[in-house]
Amino acid sequence: QGTPQKIYRNPLDEYTAGLLGSLNVIDPAQEPFSRILTPKRSKKKHIVRSEQFFLGTKRKNSLAGKVVQTRFFGSYYEIEIECSGTIILARTQSCTVATGDSVYVSIPDLK
Repeated sequence: QGTPQKIYRNPLDEYTAGLLGSLNVIDPAQEPFSRILTPKRSKKKHIVRSEQFFLGTKRKNSLAGKVVQTRFFGSYYEIEIECSGTIILARTQSCTVATGDSVYVSIPDLK
């Protein structure tokens, strides 16, 4: 219950989140995500929207990954990235990477 923006950004559960667009469900106890997600003791899985990921340079709270695939959808790109055996889906407005490239991924606005 709430505004569409609130429901999109803070869904009650994975099912609701999936109705409103692409997402990644991340277990904070799973490597490599346990190194960047807080609180460390949380057992609750994080729902991370594809557009929440930031691709950039190596940072303190970033993960190394490899681009598996890129797809162009007119106004955005979806980029599949493998991080230590886990595939995540990132959405960006521009794409400067190609299949096989090494990238660093962070989640700057994860609450």
